[in-house]
Amino acid sequence: MKGILFIITVVIILGCNTIEPKDINIELLNKKWVHSREEEKDSILVYRPIDYKEFPTSRYRQMYFFADSGSCKYYVLSPYDAHYFEEGTWEYKEDEILNIFNPQKQLIISYKIITLKDDLLELLQLN
Repeated sequence: MKGILFIITVVIILGCNTIEPKDINIELLNKKWVHSREEEKDSILVYRPIDYKEFPTSRYRQMYFFADSGSCKYYVLSPYDAHYFEEGTWEYKEDEILNIFNPQKQLIISYKIITLKDDLLELLQLN
């Protein structure tokens, strides 16, 4: 009897600790995304497609333009309010990791994708 209870307990514990991988359709990333800081919660960054809504006026609002070829453009903050787009590349890795590289192939930022839908991109900054 004790052996059966032990086996049942182990099966329940192992079953509860199983984490299903997210089913992320990375093709949904291929568009222009704008930081929607008004929707942020905790440390999760929220991005919306550029045509999702009219965003409130802001001195700076991060933007990413992802292409399915692996190229991208990202908005660079300038101390003189002369913000500009930089060409770069992106890669998607296991565990929902999105890396963005500058033109010199140096990693500039890394995110964990929390949610990726047609009209919503939620990211957790890793570096």
